[in-house]
Amino acid sequence: MGTYEQISAISNVARVRAVKNDGHRLYLEFPNGVITTVDNNEEPFEFGTNSIVLVRLNEQYIEEAPDELWPEDSWIGVIRLKLPDITVVGTNGRWIWVPTNDVEYREGIPLRSETLTESFELI
Repeated sequence: MGTYEQISAISNVARVRAVKNDGHRLYLEFPNGVITTVDNNEEPFEFGTNSIVLVRLNEQYIEEAPDELWPEDSWIGVIRLKLPDITVVGTNGRWIWVPTNDVEYREGIPLRSETLTESFELI
């Protein structure tokens, strides 16, 4: 068992979806899809769109966090359209655009992706 000097209060991971009012308002998205706003009338926030942050709701505290804390989105879908630069995948009633990669594939093939930002794997 290890020891430590300090442990913070429980924090929630969120992603900055938009910054408005000259940086004084953030629109945050939590991994479950809930959206909230955070306002600061004194100084503008220094977070940019798509920044990952930790939020302590009870303390009205927010800080930047590593991108790796945002949970990866995994899905299974079917290739609907293959273009030279993007591939359109149908999954769960929505369309997802992913970069076309060097793997040989055609429309109608099922695939799996661990993240929307990385390449996919045929199944």
